[in-house]
Amino acid sequence: MIAPKRSCRLSCDVYKELKNCRDYGLRDQMTRAGVSIPSNIADKSAGATFERCDFASASKR
Repeated sequence: MIAPKRSCRLSCDVYKELKNCRDYGLRDQMTRAGVSIPSNIADKSAGATFERCDFASASKR
């Protein structure tokens, strides 16, 4: 279970590095991406399955 620990460390490092970033849009997007990595690993290790959503066909209905 090395991957969850390393992904949490990566998430913390992203927050630390972007703490003083004034491009708030970039900072927000990068921190959300950094948090989603450990979340996705935890979901997958818990046995969650993901279905692909086809937004193009759903919008035509």
